[in-house]
Amino acid sequence: MIQSDQGGAYRAFVDHLPYSAEQMLEVSDGWEDTFLKELAVHSDYICSVDGPVGETEDTLRLIARFNILSYPSTPVCSGSQ
Repeated sequence: MIQSDQGGAYRAFVDHLPYSAEQMLEVSDGWEDTFLKELAVHSDYICSVDGPVGETEDTLRLIARFNILSYPSTPVCSGSQ
């Protein structure tokens, strides 16, 4: 997907997901699992060198939680590798 004609739009969409999650989680409980599932669909990109890095504490925490849940024994995905 990243290498396709729609790669830029895809990156923008996935890069925005952690920020959308951060805003939603600030105002309403119970959405973390939903956002973690949505992020899982895009794990190849999120865990890539070019994936989102999380520029706020909340987005960093969400990406770290995603990493732990995705790779519980050997967390390798930080979103900023």
